[in-house]
Amino acid sequence: MWKVAPVHGEIRPRVLSLSSPVLVVDVERDAIRAVNVVRLSGDTLMLPISLYLCALLDPVTIVSGIEPNNGQCDRLTDTDALLCLDARATLMLRRVKRIQRTWLMEPVDDCVDSYRCAKVLNSTQRSHLTNRDFVAWSHVLFLPITNSKDHRKLCKVCQKGVAARELEELRYAWKQLPSDLDYPFLAGMRRFHVSCSESGRGTSRCRWYILEQV
Repeated sequence: MWKVAPVHGEIRPRVLSLSSPVLVVDVERDAIRAVNVVRLSGDTLMLPISLYLCALLDPVTIVSGIEPNNGQCDRLTDTDALLCLDARATLMLRRVKRIQRTWLMEPVDDCVDSYRCAKVLNSTQRSHLTNRDFVAWSHVLFLPITNSKDHRKLCKVCQKGVAARELEELRYAWKQLPSDLDYPFLAGMRRFHVSCSESGRGTSRCRWYILEQV
């Protein structure tokens, strides 16, 4: 079981962490080393998320490696480096698509102010469709919407509706991760269960996403 935890208010790879019963990873420092350790251990369940975290690194780091404090540079194999570079474009597009689809909804049935919520939802949908630019960031599993200004404009009921849709899109992103990494060995690892544990103020503040093979 893996936990991926973005830190409040930050979107840089170095503030992401990954933990399991046997391994804790700081992305900026340990991502490449984690892939190499997984390769040596032969634990295939750890491979998809380890490769995913490497794909969050900038292209120069993916190619040239990470030099820890001990001065010994950690590098990916050529195969893994190319895999992560190719995955970056797919993950960026999937992140944009996930955010667009999350907002494609009407006010929920028990909305307390359907006029206001419909206006917010329609405005947000239009802004995503008409915006020519997007943030070139490959972390498709990050949860930005439920901290956004637009989300806070919705009534509490619709906020939970958006959070539920986002969780649905995140589940889909998890399931597509092996194919997005385009690695033949991962083809049989498509069945994952993804759950969200509440933190702070309910579903609109979800922070932990758990990946486990079923």
